[in-house]
Amino acid sequence: MNTPNAEPHPRPPERQTLLNPAFIAVLLAHAAAGHEQRTEQPMSLALCFLVAPMVLHAPTRSALPRKVTAKPGPWLDANPVLRAGFAARARSAAPAVRAGLREGLRAGILDLAGERVTGRPPRQRSSITVSAEVEEILKRAAFAGGWLGLAGPPVGSYAMWRVRP
Repeated sequence: MNTPNAEPHPRPPERQTLLNPAFIAVLLAHAAAGHEQRTEQPMSLALCFLVAPMVLHAPTRSALPRKVTAKPGPWLDANPVLRAGFAARARSAAPAVRAGLREGLRAGILDLAGERVTGRPPRQRSSITVSAEVEEILKRAAFAGGWLGLAGPPVGSYAMWRVRP
C-alpha cells in the first residue's frame, strides 16, 4: 500500500536506530567528553558533523586508529576508500546530527556555548543492556572526539576528510 507520507525507500531498522536523535545525542556527548578529556577544551560544534558519520559507518569505525597520537592525514592517505565515500555519508547524516544536537541540549547531556559543545554522557544503568556494537560506537565516538581535537582546527579536519562545512 502506498500512502502519501510513506518513504519511497524505507530505512532498514538498524539505520533508523543508529540515526535516532536520542542515540546521536549520546554519541555526541561521548565525543565531546572525549575531546575535552584530551584537549581540556570544549569540542567545536563543527566536529559533531564529522564524528557521527565517522563512527556510525562500521568500516570507518573499525579502521580508526587505536592510538590518539596517530596523525589523521597519513591515516586517511592509507585509507582512501573510506575517505572517498565520507563526504556523502557526512551530508546524509547531517539532519540526524542536527536532531541529535537538539535532543542532547533538551535532555541536558550537551551544552552549547557559542560554537563549542560540552558533553555529559549519561551513566549506563545496570538494568539496561546495550549491544556490543553500541558500546563500540560510543567508545569510538569518545576516541574520535579526542583524536579530532588533537588534529588542529576543525577547518583542517574538514579539508583532510574532503568535506565542506
